[in-house]
Amino acid sequence: MVVPATPSQTDGAAQTPERAYALASQRLGRALADISKAGGEAAGEVGDPEPLEAVRLSLEREKPDEIIVSTLPLGRSRWLRRHLPTQLRNLTGLPVTHVVEQPRA
Repeated sequence: MVVPATPSQTDGAAQTPERAYALASQRLGRALADISKAGGEAAGEVGDPEPLEAVRLSLEREKPDEIIVSTLPLGRSRWLRRHLPTQLRNLTGLPVTHVVEQPRA
């Protein structure tokens, strides 16, 4: 699993790279814990802030059969506005499955 350390806007101010990395690390930890609770196994890393670069760098070390992209819903997702699933498919030649994150209760 790769979680890009993509800075976001909070209260109109851009996050520092350090804060973006820390938040990505927290998201990664929660995702790995959820997978483990469901009986699965996974490993992960915090990647480059640019999602395409994060995946490209990860693919230099790992050779998956498929890429699964989890995004916020359409309208809120910067990655969907940039057509990330299609860009990943074109970059890698791998099948790409897109899932939309559901808000936590």
